[in-house]
Amino acid sequence: MAKRHLLMLGFLLGAGALFSGCSDAKLVTLGGDAGATGEAESSGEGGEGGETAYEFPPSLNPQAVVVVGPAPSVSTHLLVGASDFLAHKGEIASITLGTGVVDDTTTFPDGDLVATSSAGVGFALERTNDKVHLLEGSKASTTFDLVDPGTDDAPVDSKAYVPLYNQSLIAILDLSEGRVSRRIDLNAYNAPGDSDHSAEIAEGVFDPNGKIVYFVLQRIDTKSYDAKLHLPCSKSPGLIVGIDTKTDAVVDLNGKAAGKAIELQLVNQRSLSINADGTALYMLADGCYEGDTKARRGVEVVDLLDGSTTVAYRAEGSDYLAKLILTGGEDALLQSLDADYAPHWNKLAIQAGTLGAEISDVPDAAIFDGTDLLGVEVTDQGGAVLRYDLATGATKVISETSWAGQYSSGISSALVQ
Repeated sequence: MAKRHLLMLGFLLGAGALFSGCSDAKLVTLGGDAGATGEAESSGEGGEGGETAYEFPPSLNPQAVVVVGPAPSVSTHLLVGASDFLAHKGEIASITLGTGVVDDTTTFPDGDLVATSSAGVGFALERTNDKVHLLEGSKASTTFDLVDPGTDDAPVDSKAYVPLYNQSLIAILDLSEGRVSRRIDLNAYNAPGDSDHSAEIAEGVFDPNGKIVYFVLQRIDTKSYDAKLHLPCSKSPGLIVGIDTKTDAVVDLNGKAAGKAIELQLVNQRSLSINADGTALYMLADGCYEGDTKARRGVEVVDLLDGSTTVAYRAEGSDYLAKLILTGGEDALLQSLDADYAPHWNKLAIQAGTLGAEISDVPDAAIFDGTDLLGVEVTDQGGAVLRYDLATGATKVISETSWAGQYSSGISSALVQ
């Protein structure tokens, strides 16, 4: 049971349950409205009438890296990460998929370490330490300190965005120059009365067709979780915000409607993804509690052509909805955790809104390579890398090992070129 509790802790950390803050910052203030959701809230620099400035927690908690560039057609390497929250360390291994060879491994001094990738480029996120490492294999070739607000207003040719969960900020990385260029300030989208003073920018996805990066703002009050880790429902909806990657300006996604952001129906969103032609966004929402009943949870689809949203699947019960993987068209896989934190995977037909049969033996930290799932089998000796055949349910070992240390939680994986 101890390992399962650590697994749940890892999911909560990945969803932004750590609270954080930063030093004084130079911000690019863009957007200027709160969508159709009410007035903007102070960013914590002090308030009217001599109110005490809000004291942000000690880290920014970066959630992802979104590179402005198309996804590769083929990935040749897999990054496998694991972390030890109690020992304040984590490790990332790089594996060549064709041979199963472990190319190299690197240990990082953060217990909330995540291996991630975007546009075929690999990164290591130190979420507690507010650092992003651009990787060559598992080795850091460039390190970005996100506490640095950046002071450069010049255009960035090789650009990546990093949403900062604990403040309503997006860091812009200049990958070619190896520095933080500047920040985008989305404090205008903070929910009125939200005691954590953040819009919870959880994830982003790039559309190479329209050259827009979309971010989901959960707008939950992270200080309102109770002792059972139940999130109470509020009146402030989550939002989708679009950023023009040429100008870093907020795009009007609402057309003639008020504001620029798209309001969402479900609550506590994650697993943001986009279809191939850039016309629809998909996301999983774990929901919130109305008394003792969990509600407003399932899969939501955003039509980017008219700004409308549809709840394609409404989930029942109270299992934690952890991950959604699109596998082709509107077919998907949904991962949930039961009351004992044991993982379950089911097939999901999004258009029909029907949850299919459970599939078994799916590896941890599973990701989709266009045909199969790749993931990790965690043992006392480390993590073996597996390929899971979706058609047959059979597994094949790619590599008997991955990282060098012993870890049982905080598992992550990412495909890179």
